[in-house]
Amino acid sequence: SIFGEDFVSARLPLQILTIGFLANTLSGSFGEILQALGKTQSVLFISVIGTASNILLMIVLLPRYGIVGASMSMSLSLIFMALTGLILLKHSMNLTPFSKEYGTMMFQGVIYCIILYAMKYVFSIEKVYFAIIVFVPVTFFYFYALVKSNVFSYDDKIIFERIQKKCFNVIRNPLRRA
Repeated sequence: SIFGEDFVSARLPLQILTIGFLANTLSGSFGEILQALGKTQSVLFISVIGTASNILLMIVLLPRYGIVGASMSMSLSLIFMALTGLILLKHSMNLTPFSKEYGTMMFQGVIYCIILYAMKYVFSIEKVYFAIIVFVPVTFFYFYALVKSNVFSYDDKIIFERIQKKCFNVIRNPLRRA
């Protein structure tokens, strides 16, 4: 581990918290959207229910599972708040904070992470070999899948073309850059 053996015990709780914060991030800024639309009571409701669920889950999970239970409680509360906010935003204003393409890209990203995680632990590959043998090809396949599923906007495609031209110009003419 990077920080030493003292921090190894925090690995699982941090992984669990990452799931909750990822769900919260992927849900978009529903709170700000609801506040801008004058739905401050809804935001207060979500916050109160989320906090109450966190406290109840802490009472149940903390004595039995310790720090892992605390991280599970926090993650579940964050996921609950994110889902509640999205549902409320959808039903009250018929809005979603992201497009269908964004959802497709996020779904593909989750599948990508699951594949990488499974390959690392199923095959017990060393870190360096994992990067060379698995990470690079799977990453190329992921981007290929994104391109083929048309999740990128017209502006994204223009940016990719400019990056591609810039990269190929540097590769073709390395002496001209100097």
